Amino acid sequence: MAQITFIVQMDKNLKRQFEAVCANIGISPSNAINAFARAVVREGKIPFEIAALEKELSREADES
Repeated sequence: MAQITFIVQMDKNLKRQFEAVCANIGISPSNAINAFARAVVREGKIPFEIAALEKELSREADES
């Protein structure tokens, strides 16, 4: 299987925290991203709920 490089931009602190969690689990960040991609393809969707933060919802309500 041919491998390619996939570049992702993220916050420096998020990257550091992500790497720490991956290390605790015992996988590389690259393997974690690949597992996520396989789950998206397998399920045909993001494999978890994505919702607005409560803070964002409150701000939108205030603007109405």
